[in-house]
Amino acid sequence: MTDSPIQVVALNVGQTTAVVYHGRATTTAGDKRPVAAAWLGPEGFDGDAQADRQNHGGPDKAVCAYPSEHYPYWQAQVGRALAFGAFSENLTLAGLTESEAHLGDIYSVGEAVVQVCQPRIPCYKLAGRLDYPEAPDLIQVTGKSGFCLRVRQPGQVHTGDAVTLIEAHPAAVSIQFVNEVLYRHKTDRASYEAILAVDAAAVVLRKIIRRQLQRELAE
Repeated sequence: MTDSPIQVVALNVGQTTAVVYHGRATTTAGDKRPVAAAWLGPEGFDGDAQADRQNHGGPDKAVCAYPSEHYPYWQAQVGRALAFGAFSENLTLAGLTESEAHLGDIYSVGEAVVQVCQPRIPCYKLAGRLDYPEAPDLIQVTGKSGFCLRVRQPGQVHTGDAVTLIEAHPAAVSIQFVNEVLYRHKTDRASYEAILAVDAAAVVLRKIIRRQLQRELAE
């Protein structure tokens, strides 16, 4: 863990809208805008929506968090300023990156209690929102994914709230490590099994890791 305090520098919510990304018509709730405060329930913030419930939202993806530390990198890549919420994250955090967030770690944020359960897995909608088609591939290369949180205790959250570690998971499997396995920078069996051993890992993450492990064993 970093010694620096962790803080919510932006709290972002959005509703479903129709858009065209690189010639492809779709619906998205990825246009997240900042608010001063919102109630966080078991499946997300009041005032926030998910257009694709199969791939977004639900208890294991109730909250998307993204490190503010990554914004300078992405601004250099896309060649323009990016406002917080550009990665469709609900919480823009300062002081907590993928190397410091571990599967199963439990944090308080405002009145709520949340748990880290998987990396944020990017799709074409993020590339469209950023108007930068290379974004998903670069996230795989760099590991600048952000991460998803499940809600252990509902409560009110404010912009500026402190984020405090309540309980560190003993396995200490970082989101950075998970990304290295997900994107096959690490392909040894022990690495796959280390993730599967964390009972707090999201259901969909466990399915992906099992599928990749089976593929590795078959090759």
